[in-house]
Amino acid sequence: MISTCKYTWWNFIFKNLFIQFTKLANAYFLLILILQVIKPVSITNGTPAILLPLSIVIAMSAIKDIIEDLKRYRSDQAENKRNCLARSWTTGKFEDTEW
Repeated sequence: MISTCKYTWWNFIFKNLFIQFTKLANAYFLLILILQVIKPVSITNGTPAILLPLSIVIAMSAIKDIIEDLKRYRSDQAENKRNCLARSWTTGKFEDTEW
């Protein structure tokens, strides 16, 4: 069985967020977001002004990753349903069987 998918339905959010924040630009803007929430440090008076742009970038990347992973999944399913010649254990002859 072939499986080239990066995600499963139960690990997508955690794994995708980890991958997103290992990118230097996203990690930088997350740090800026954290600093904006701290009132004594912030010039935005504690308002996370960078939250909306960062959320949009992360969401767009996640949607792109979902689409790519669905394409991989469909390709894997098509490959796994192909027929091939396999030797039968009982008769010893080659038979056409599902991959």
